[in-house]
Amino acid sequence: MRKFGWLLITTAIFTVVTTWPFAEGYNRNLGIIGSIQSMMLRITADEYKPVVFIASDPIDEHVSKYYAPIEYDHSGKFVFFHNSISEEEQLKILHAAKADIESSSAKHLISNGEWKVSQYGFKLLFSQVVAVSAVLAFIGIVLLIFARP
Repeated sequence: MRKFGWLLITTAIFTVVTTWPFAEGYNRNLGIIGSIQSMMLRITADEYKPVVFIASDPIDEHVSKYYAPIEYDHSGKFVFFHNSISEEEQLKILHAAKADIESSSAKHLISNGEWKVSQYGFKLLFSQVVAVSAVLAFIGIVLLIFARP
């Protein structure tokens, strides 16, 4: 029983110490308790989706001057990308916005390289991690106290 008590205490301390650097939202002015309550631990990442705008027909001078057209999948649809966007980024946008481009009835689409959050990732309050660790440590201490030597 004593070994299990030490295992619980070690696990509790290890959990807090190893997850602390990954928590977001630390605020020096709040102190340690306030910071723990305001911090979040990101479990899964946010998913992003490119923003694709529908262009008007015919294409105006501003678009033709600052945006380069790329034909999408030999379908007759053109996606205009700003000149500052790299080819690698253009391919990422085309791949990610495939459903939006194919479902659009417009022949000319414009993308300026912006991405928006399509689904927020799962976040856990850091105070919940600390609370569970405190409970584990308390159970471990109780087991150490009541275990026979």
